[in-house]
Amino acid sequence: MRVWPPISAILYTYLPSSLIEAINAFILVCAARRARGDINEHNSMLVHVTRFTRVQGEVARIVKEEFDDIRRQLEYPGSGGNSLSNLRDLWDRDFVPTSKKVRQLLPQEDIKPLRWEDVEGEIVKAAKRIEVREINGSAKDALDYVDHPDGMYVIAIGGDKLSRGLTLEGLSVSYFIRTSRMYDTLMQMGRWFGYRPRYADLLRLYTSPELIKWYRHIATATSELREEFDHIFSRGMTPLEYTNRVRTHPDGLLITAANKMRASRKIRAGFSGTISETVAFDINDPVPKQNFEVFEGFIRSLGEEHSRGENNTRDWRNVEAAKVIDLFKSATTSRESWKANSTAISQYVENRVAAEKLTNWSVRLVSSSRSQVDPERIGGHEVGLLTRESKIETDSKYSIGRLVDPKDEWMDLNDEQFAAALEETRRCWREKGSKGKEPDKPSGVWVRRQRAVTDGLLLIYPIHVKGIERPLMGFAVSFPYDENAPLIDYAETSVRALEELFE
Repeated sequence: MRVWPPISAILYTYLPSSLIEAINAFILVCAARRARGDINEHNSMLVHVTRFTRVQGEVARIVKEEFDDIRRQLEYPGSGGNSLSNLRDLWDRDFVPTSKKVRQLLPQEDIKPLRWEDVEGEIVKAAKRIEVREINGSAKDALDYVDHPDGMYVIAIGGDKLSRGLTLEGLSVSYFIRTSRMYDTLMQMGRWFGYRPRYADLLRLYTSPELIKWYRHIATATSELREEFDHIFSRGMTPLEYTNRVRTHPDGLLITAANKMRASRKIRAGFSGTISETVAFDINDPVPKQNFEVFEGFIRSLGEEHSRGENNTRDWRNVEAAKVIDLFKSATTSRESWKANSTAISQYVENRVAAEKLTNWSVRLVSSSRSQVDPERIGGHEVGLLTRESKIETDSKYSIGRLVDPKDEWMDLNDEQFAAALEETRRCWREKGSKGKEPDKPSGVWVRRQRAVTDGLLLIYPIHVKGIERPLMGFAVSFPYDENAPLIDYAETSVRALEELFE
């Protein structure tokens, strides 16, 4: 995935470098698939920058001009230009390391390693087959895949019709910067890639930091909703008997249009039964240093560890809630890490402690044996720093995907609790008719339901980031299920409420 600044919906007279790179990436994808034997398969690239058809037409015109120039340079090397060297640079810089990593992450997939020489031999053949088409209600072009039994190679430029309706066969590159403030619209537009046998390593998405941030929020809201569905199913309830909740967004991202929300109301729901983890960090001075000092002081206050695990990880038990509250009152969290807001967490814990809940805490300081830098002394303990790949990195922000290693979340369970959480996980897996190997590890939602309402879990992950003097202090808080928990904003609807609209 490539992240670029948003591009205004204007009439283009030239293409931004990000879109030129995306076109080159698509040429490489088509050539690489041919080198793997997928010669007669469809290949598609999506370009969606605006819903305005006039702008789409201008974009299509400039893209065609740029692509025709690239193709001429590839067909006639002596005519000048550096298109082939640009492709080689992109291949070495992006495709080689990405393919290697994907093969490691997906060993079960049939992803054949490729040499540049294999790909180079197919580049001209692939480029000669690529067409540029404008797909919208005003254009005459169409995606007639059925009329191309030998495979269609197309750069499709359009708007709503393209992003929300048509199926793009063999979609491999998406250049997508059209924004919307509605969950449902973004999810419809976000159907970029499905299962891609033999070319999962070739998929590329070019988009904006803002869209990545919004999709991360939607993914979290969707994950919470799935957990609710599992809980409903495990209790034998139906949608008519249970009200579904969808987490709202703090900065005005809407679940759907106002006229579609008539059957909903804003309610409040809490941290109960959830895990809050930092995935975004402010890296401008002095925040990293100040947070490091706050966490170091907290760890030092814990005294001698209860136990030491693999890789020098330290565990503490029976930690006073007051220390945890003070930690979160002193720590600074990024506004973009909205689910792990230190102020909200400290207020929540204080509220529960007043109700004689969350009074007893377990703490884990995670250490890595695979750290590529020298260990760091934190609170008197030597710790191997972790690495987490940045999804968005700017001068002021560092954002990652998942922070938590799932096995850390059950560190405070006894054998009986672990077995019960695993059995509930397996029961849900069987009742849903899932296929494949039965789970051998408990899911987070059932781990949190085994923990007593008095017991909280704090996981601390010191992260090394090149160029930053002190490690970033990532954390996750695993909250037990508490039916009397204080609440945060959600939108609520139900099947019964929807039915009432039409009575």
